[in-house]
Amino acid sequence: MKAALRRAQANQKGGAKPQPARTNPQTKKPIDKPVEDRRRAMLLGKKAARTITADNGEVIVESGAEITEEVLQKAKLANKFIELSMNYTP
Repeated sequence: MKAALRRAQANQKGGAKPQPARTNPQTKKPIDKPVEDRRRAMLLGKKAARTITADNGEVIVESGAEITEEVLQKAKLANKFIELSMNYTP
């Protein structure tokens, strides 16, 4: 308990710099990193329920295709991660 208190006090004195909060580009709200990791783990290996396309028309994933790490990265870069996470089947 005392060690935790000392660490907290050291952090307040400027020992550790806080990381800037990541935000969801669609809602402008902060994203908690562990939550995003859980979402990614949940989606891996699932099937897309519908075709997801980027704003420029590039297909991120076809309907019925498996969601892979590459698909997740494409969706994230195209700001379609939330849309993908709402359109999958087990």
